Amino acid sequence: MTPPPEANRPFGPGAQWLRVSGQRPEVEEGARLVIVGAGGHGRDVLDAAEADARYEVLGLVDDGTPDRALLERRGATFLGPLRVMEDLEAFYVLAIGAGGARQLVDQQLVSWGRHAGVVAHPSATFGADVIVHPGLVALAGARVTNHVWLGRNVHLNLNATAAHDVQLGDYATLNPGANVNGNATIGRGATIGSNASVNQGLAVGAGTYVGAGAVVVRDLGPGITAVGIPARPR
Repeated sequence: MTPPPEANRPFGPGAQWLRVSGQRPEVEEGARLVIVGAGGHGRDVLDAAEADARYEVLGLVDDGTPDRALLERRGATFLGPLRVMEDLEAFYVLAIGAGGARQLVDQQLVSWGRHAGVVAHPSATFGADVIVHPGLVALAGARVTNHVWLGRNVHLNLNATAAHDVQLGDYATLNPGANVNGNATIGRGATIGSNASVNQGLAVGAGTYVGAGAVVVRDLGPGITAVGIPARPR
């Protein structure tokens, strides 16, 4: 598919993609937002959403049993299980670390007619000609340079970087401090662990997990776990 020529237009219901150049993705000012996932990562995403200040954050939902005391100390509103979204007119972002689980929950929410939003902390930066799909979460210090493709529900955690011409597939995750060098491709649902790096021009297959601190120096196939320096399948 060829991305549209428009740059920096606001996300809205039914948006398929957005090209941004030199600034954060625009969103509908004052749109209502729910964070799906009320654990520690949910609180991190809440930090970014509130710092973003463009949404009205309604609260968090979770089918598990979140720590209510921590949520209360954070001043966060717990709305209940995921099914409350079936009748709640609001955008959502997914605070779920595992890409496969993110995909399943995303599919459920789409079946209810809900639309994914985009959350980018004000300190996250985007270069020229970046293609953003719905559901992006970019936490504080995330760095995206130029001509980067960010698939649906990509997560860029604290201080993660994606250099020029990188492609991050749908539901891919860069954990805190992960670095993906130019022209690399990260497959659908793959995770690059904290402080791991992927060298220039390499490919990491769909669903592959690269462990914390690993250095990827050759292509990795799909569905494996790779650890160490250099990263090797475990």
